[in-house]
Amino acid sequence: VPTRGGVPCQAAVDAAYDLLQQCLPGEEQDATKLEMGRTYEQVDSGEVRRESGAPPTERELSVAGGALEGMGARGSGGKRGLLKRLFRIGASS
Repeated sequence: VPTRGGVPCQAAVDAAYDLLQQCLPGEEQDATKLEMGRTYEQVDSGEVRRESGAPPTERELSVAGGALEGMGARGSGGKRGLLKRLFRIGASS
């Protein structure tokens, strides 16, 4: 890292900052504002308007239900049935 008297030059500081910004998912660092199936970029742009700590939206409940259904959890014992099937499959392999 180029320095001047032991202090990093501004270009090095800017480069490190830009690199570290890529590690963060978005400007708004509040996961409770992030609706399931949305991106931090959508939160940052204002496309997703959700209060911090808000309960699940109808869309989120639908997405979660679809995910559970896709995993076979609905109509076949719910979460308990899913876990039984997972452990039975794991035990036989």
